Amino acid sequence: VLPLVDHNKIRYESFHKDFFSPSKEVLALSKEEVLKRRADLEIRVSGGETPPPILDFRFMGFDAKLKLAIAHQGYKTPTAVQSQSIPIILHGHDL
Repeated sequence: VLPLVDHNKIRYESFHKDFFSPSKEVLALSKEEVLKRRADLEIRVSGGETPPPILDFRFMGFDAKLKLAIAHQGYKTPTAVQSQSIPIILHGHDL
């Protein structure tokens, strides 16, 4: 059994939670293109600066090892949930 930890008594170093750098292709999307992607995928989002859905694992910002593992499992494209949620999570936003 692990001992209980009072995180209020621990001073953690702050860090920047944005781990995602969109590709040129994603940055070039217009607002209308982003809205169309979401409509095509039947995705609804709320909140402020929500990153666009990514339709290809190559543009998710994953390292080569993870991309290879995804391809090895036979995944070609992210699901609708993955295409929107992964960029949100990598940006450090709540989901």
